Amino acid sequence: MTSSAVVTLLIGIAVVDILSPVYYIKIGIRDLLYPGPCIPPRGYWETVFNWILLALRDNCRRCSTWFGLGLAAIRMLSLKLVLRKSFNFITEAPFGVKTILATTVASSGISVFYLFRYQVVPDPEWITVPG
Repeated sequence: MTSSAVVTLLIGIAVVDILSPVYYIKIGIRDLLYPGPCIPPRGYWETVFNWILLALRDNCRRCSTWFGLGLAAIRMLSLKLVLRKSFNFITEAPFGVKTILATTVASSGISVFYLFRYQVVPDPEWITVPG
């Protein structure tokens, strides 16, 4: 590897790629708990939880892309500015952590707009009909 900032960004990419399919894992667990055609409707809190998981998935996918671009930029800058001692901070791990934090905060700001564009309204109680 070129630098420890690159390793830090690779770890960030791995973490967000692992967290990205968490919504689909939750849906798979729900399918295991309720096998068959008779699935009760989702409640209010489950809908809100799914909503948050979808926003997390959106955020993770966006962060993964931006971490990859940050990785390429850090590698390019570290190779281009290798002889200048004043730019050695680019190759250090704290710079990678700062890049991850800045990207995550910016991406979370975008995901907040996604999260608040809908309003979840609770449905009336679901009554099972025997038969």
